[in-house]
Amino acid sequence: MLKIDNAPAARRWIDQMSGDCTAVLGPKRRKRSLDANAYLWALCDQIAKAIRSTKEEVYCAAIKRVGVVDVIPMREDAAAEWCHRWRSRGIGWVVETADAGLDGWVEVLAYWGSSTYSAAEMSRLLDDVIEEAKELGIETATPEQLALMREEWGR
Repeated sequence: MLKIDNAPAARRWIDQMSGDCTAVLGPKRRKRSLDANAYLWALCDQIAKAIRSTKEEVYCAAIKRVGVVDVIPMREDAAAEWCHRWRSRGIGWVVETADAGLDGWVEVLAYWGSSTYSAAEMSRLLDDVIEEAKELGIETATPEQLALMREEWGR
């Protein structure tokens, strides 16, 4: 059941639709602020320069440390194509395979890209990158600045 503020307008809209329609419902999530996302990438870049790597490698390593992962048992002969398709979604869509202990089967560790993260998941990722930067002596935002970025996620 959906709460509709203006039922007559909703009915008119539905009556005007032609053909088949679909609707997708999901939980309401806070969005990431662009500032927080930009800050994450700026830190990844600074870390990369300090350790002679790339910002993408730093980002993917953080995804693997604290990111959202699914472990999927899969036939070994299907895993390569599946992994290729997973990686093609973007930089943060990391995937690894591990021996499943059964002949012909592997476990696929599929890490979700941060574009799908909730505010809490993104906050954990950002915190991890901030800690890595601090360990390398890289200056980071103040707690107040970080609080403002996180506050923006709710808007």
